[in-house]
Amino acid sequence: MNRLLSTICIILLILPYTLHVTPYTCIAAELAAGVRYSGNSVLSAAVSPGGFWQGEFLAGPFHCAYGYGQGSQNIYPLTLGLTGKFPLGFFLTPYLGGDLTYYFMPDVLWADVWSFQAKAGAEARVGPVGIYAGIGYAHINMVIPSVADQGGFSALTWEAGARYYFLK
Repeated sequence: MNRLLSTICIILLILPYTLHVTPYTCIAAELAAGVRYSGNSVLSAAVSPGGFWQGEFLAGPFHCAYGYGQGSQNIYPLTLGLTGKFPLGFFLTPYLGGDLTYYFMPDVLWADVWSFQAKAGAEARVGPVGIYAGIGYAHINMVIPSVADQGGFSALTWEAGARYYFLK
């Protein structure tokens, strides 16, 4: 886990300079709201048949998303994260980031599920509307009494969504 955190921090600090992008453009003043659909191969299979719908709020590099997924258990993911964007000078903007997600599961007593993920993707912007998609890799910690396999898992993750930018 510490190695993953260190790697993400190093990438987020070095990559802007290798792309000749100033740190300011990576943490530009943005204010947006939107919706996203996200999931991972472990929780999507064991708990929710698809992914999780989340409403999100973006303020600069910080984002917060809260949502819902229904499957064998009701699950409410709360995601907090940082995203560094690297504008290319036209409508496509690649990004790198990291998310910490805690999954509230009210139907399961003593459920403790959280994940940390590193992610990369691209966002296409036309005016104030952005549409994005990305993939990532997460470590998921699951302690759920009704699930046979418990402990730490690693999994591929994915996300897709749309945002409306109020400030850019």
